[in-house]
Amino acid sequence: MPNWVHTRVHLSGASEHIAAFRKACIRPITDEDGQPIGFDFGSLLPMPAAAKATLQDRSEEARQQAIQATGYESWYDWRCDNWGVKWNSSAFRQIALTPSTFEFGFTTPWALPTPIFEALSKAFPLLSGRVVATEWGEEWVAIASFADGKFNVVSDALTREIAFIAAHRSWNPSIGEAIGATISEFIGKDTVGRDHCPPGNGLWERLARHLPPDMVRRLEFTFDAERFIEWHDVASSQFPAEFEDDDSDDLRPLEDIVRSQEVRTFLNSNGRTFSKIDRQVIESLCYHIQGTIGSSMIDMEIERDSRQSAERIFDQVHPNECWEWAAHAFYRTGVHLNLAELSTLKASFVSYTLQLRRDVLAFLRQAQEADSLAA
Repeated sequence: MPNWVHTRVHLSGASEHIAAFRKACIRPITDEDGQPIGFDFGSLLPMPAAAKATLQDRSEEARQQAIQATGYESWYDWRCDNWGVKWNSSAFRQIALTPSTFEFGFTTPWALPTPIFEALSKAFPLLSGRVVATEWGEEWVAIASFADGKFNVVSDALTREIAFIAAHRSWNPSIGEAIGATISEFIGKDTVGRDHCPPGNGLWERLARHLPPDMVRRLEFTFDAERFIEWHDVASSQFPAEFEDDDSDDLRPLEDIVRSQEVRTFLNSNGRTFSKIDRQVIESLCYHIQGTIGSSMIDMEIERDSRQSAERIFDQVHPNECWEWAAHAFYRTGVHLNLAELSTLKASFVSYTLQLRRDVLAFLRQAQEADSLAA
């Protein structure tokens, strides 16, 4: 099985150009194994008939004919050299469509199909776009942009920050603009095409420069909080390398993982991360903060979703664990629990979670004010 690269594409342009791309390149066809394709690489870079024939005919005669016609002895060699990957796209999904934008995703084995995007940018020069591709096996990410017939891509190690950018469901304008601005920083005689981010200058740091400071502050709090939580249960982390000590079998100290002393103090104080349930609550709050960045949801809707998440956490935990949590939380400053029965404890737990969310937002506002004073 290959390592799958998950690619997400956002195109923008006049409605007639979006429609032309969709008509030419998004096709309801199947590959040689009968699997649906969706985004057809062959629409941009058609495979010669002689190379295509070797998909079914593996005879020496077919191989020689392919070499004479194309310079390649098989479909595999031709595709790897001309598409950048051995197979057409798979797992196609349409994410969003408006008259002037089209967002979609697909997967490829092992690599980003860079030649395909280079061909796309030349075939549709009046479309602009951005691309984020992630590969979890070797843990790398590529971000790219194309406009005016040119395609540029930068790659780096896959971090939780970039994984969030790649997966962020809304891809609001601020994130899209930051991706474009970051790519622009690399465009030059030494950085055009398929280049890597220079060591010590991670993509997140560069992206963050182009995002609103309040958004960066909220996101970095959630990333630090996630690391804090996962440090207590590394086996559940998607990024275990963050916690590994190169010189021993021990975990790196928490101070090295969560470098913000203010965040560590906030999470450690008043028992906020004392138990596994507490850490689940913090994890859920981080998810909601990330999910509502750039969202049009009003406070009432956000609080409703937070309430429902708290109820799910409580319902999924054994009652004995809920009572154990209450035995500790009862003595926390400002926490009021009704211990009459399990249902009243649940209501108290939900209230506690909502208050904790307000405490997090207050902490972030204080950090913003401190930054404003320092500036």
